[in-house]
Amino acid sequence: MIIESSPGRKLHYMRASVEDQDPRKLKGRALVLQVMGLDEAALAAGGATRKPKTELPADGEVGGMPLEIDMALACPKYEKGSLRLNELDEFQKPGIITFIKKPDLLCYQDPADRDASRAYFANEVAVMDMLHDKPHGNIIKCLGVVVKKGYIFGIKLEYHAVSLAQRCADKTRPLDIDIGKCIKGIADALVHLHDLGYCHNDVKPDNIVLNDEDTPVLIDFDSCLPIDQVLGKGTTKGWGDDESTTSNVKNDWLGLALVEQHLCKARLASLHK
Repeated sequence: MIIESSPGRKLHYMRASVEDQDPRKLKGRALVLQVMGLDEAALAAGGATRKPKTELPADGEVGGMPLEIDMALACPKYEKGSLRLNELDEFQKPGIITFIKKPDLLCYQDPADRDASRAYFANEVAVMDMLHDKPHGNIIKCLGVVVKKGYIFGIKLEYHAVSLAQRCADKTRPLDIDIGKCIKGIADALVHLHDLGYCHNDVKPDNIVLNDEDTPVLIDFDSCLPIDQVLGKGTTKGWGDDESTTSNVKNDWLGLALVEQHLCKARLASLHK
């Protein structure tokens, strides 16, 4: 879990016994107990006192105090003028609804996982920067990067509320999207990437969102690499060539074929519910 302290808004990491739950459903009490290291029995007796630090687990562990995140370990360094993308304030409102994608810091205390997360995030920043001057209507629009203390902490992206996976799973409405249009839109996006010498390498329903006109938009570029480069994060199992070790067009076209297959099955299920 990642939390921000006030008023300085420093980033901290903490493990919580409820970490496997949806953060949006966390109770305030559970969060307070974890952050403050309060004694449950004392709380029940009405004498909420903080345990001595010597009696708490290590900082960042379950029940311990939050561990301040070292931005140098978690995020790629920002060099002024090195990106075509604009540097944006986290709370800047550009006139459209946006989403800030941040590094995955849930495994911050594991050095190998932390380094991998930083590398994947840095890769996505580089791809978004490359696409800044070469946009495509079926590829997510990046508005800039969020910088904290000289490090890139976020990519500000245009926000779309519904993914193709969510739309297929929605039982409250018929799946009435134009499948042909959807597949063609993503195919056009992939051709654009391939012409630039890149492959997405993770085409799946979760990585396709729909705008208000049901136009498909390709997202999530942390697996996107130059053609023939050794895969980093790689494909999602079951949505590409599971034996693939390099960035290649086969990953993308196989992923898109599986997306089309998934859409057709979901359409049939929608018609016969």
